[in-house]
Amino acid sequence: ASSLFPEGIEGKLAERQQQANKDIYDGLPDSLKVQLLEKAFGAELRQQNQVQFQQRQRNSSQDLRQNQISSLGTKKAKRRVMQQAEELEMMKTTYEKKMEYLQNRLMKKDEELKNATDDTKKRVQIAVKS
Repeated sequence: ASSLFPEGIEGKLAERQQQANKDIYDGLPDSLKVQLLEKAFGAELRQQNQVQFQQRQRNSSQDLRQNQISSLGTKKAKRRVMQQAEELEMMKTTYEKKMEYLQNRLMKKDEELKNATDDTKKRVQIAVKS
């Protein structure tokens, strides 16, 4: 690349221009600095914000789909748990009824045994007396 200036001068010129721009910028009031920065970065920031907004929209629609899918799974799981709870409740009721029946039978047998024992004692007493 041929240049109008001797080697190394372009770099020095660019450096001086940057320093001059920096000095000018440093001398400006803060409000103007803010305006310059907003102008310089505004378009870039707007573009970044637009990209981020679109990304968030895509993510939120993906999240929504995922939530709908997992919600469906949750509904099925809830229904399954409710069904199991009903089955357990029926088993519990059946078990309680069986226990009640067995306890009643046990009390009847106990009463029969007591009566038989009392009857046997009376027979023994009668036999001993006679």
